[in-house]
Amino acid sequence: MDDAVPRTSARGRVALAGCVLALLGLVLVTLLQASAGVGSSVHWLLALVTPFVLQLTVACGVLALALLLLREWELLVVTLVLLAYNGQRIRTALTPRLEPDAEHAHRADEEPIRLLLANVNTANRGWDRVLALVEEEDPDVIALLEVSDAWLEGLAPLSQTHPLRAAEPRGDNFGIALWSRLEPGTAEVLHHAEAQHGTADLPAIRATFDLGSGRPVTLIACHPVPPIGRRLTAARNEQLAWLTTLAAQASPRAILAGDLNGTPWCLEPHLTWHLQDARATAGAGLATTWPARLPDPFRIPIDHVLHARNVTCTSLRVGPRIGSDHLPLIADLATVGTEPWSPARKR
Repeated sequence: MDDAVPRTSARGRVALAGCVLALLGLVLVTLLQASAGVGSSVHWLLALVTPFVLQLTVACGVLALALLLLREWELLVVTLVLLAYNGQRIRTALTPRLEPDAEHAHRADEEPIRLLLANVNTANRGWDRVLALVEEEDPDVIALLEVSDAWLEGLAPLSQTHPLRAAEPRGDNFGIALWSRLEPGTAEVLHHAEAQHGTADLPAIRATFDLGSGRPVTLIACHPVPPIGRRLTAARNEQLAWLTTLAAQASPRAILAGDLNGTPWCLEPHLTWHLQDARATAGAGLATTWPARLPDPFRIPIDHVLHARNVTCTSLRVGPRIGSDHLPLIADLATVGTEPWSPARKR
């Protein structure tokens, strides 16, 4: 007996109508995302659509199965085209693009440094979870976002193991802090003094570690505003452009880490042109981080570790829940050069 639903039956006609409406919706969303590929200058609402390519791809796959059961071949072909297009966008975002400078050769025996990146959520009080995660993962550098005075007090024990610190706590969601045990090193809080969209007071942190052999590495930690509304979208894009400038000045050994409020396929082109997503170089897949309460297929990857061409990521993992709406990232990073990388550490 044929399990397919005949299109001539009432149930079949209803199913077909639903599939047609779903297909029209998927076509519309895909076109909107394609229009937003040049950034959010078309309309700020597009910035809210572009992060959900993974969910759109899954929806195309489910619709394709439904059309296969209905034997609607023409509609199935259109759906498969959408599925292939969106799948290719994900594949492109996860494909390494940058190669090290020609005169440099990768040293497999280099010891990487470990970075722990986490948006802790200002309202969260789970600093004990963060301290437990630090003890378990043993990171060399810790970059935390949405840090308040209460968080700094709760994380005071970190100063015993990671003496280098830069921080600007805030009562809103844009406080930031960094701890490091790499020596020698410097860390400073930066502000975009020339910002035109009301974000001049929002902090970022720039830390530089002298790892010997004349090969300093610069880490920039940041948390741009979310693209909600015309003004905030323009402010986020302005912040990303500023971060691109900071990273370019620190090239070719720059690392940019933070909650960028954008997914790999909708970040500003200039940012992704100069920097490589660690997801791609580490082969880590999508490594989705937000919202933490949802299972993997329903989260999106808005927390990032990006690096310049003479840095590589050997491992990138999503950490456990820490009470925040974001999941942390743990990245192992190494330089790509002709001299061994042996950072001095405090154990």
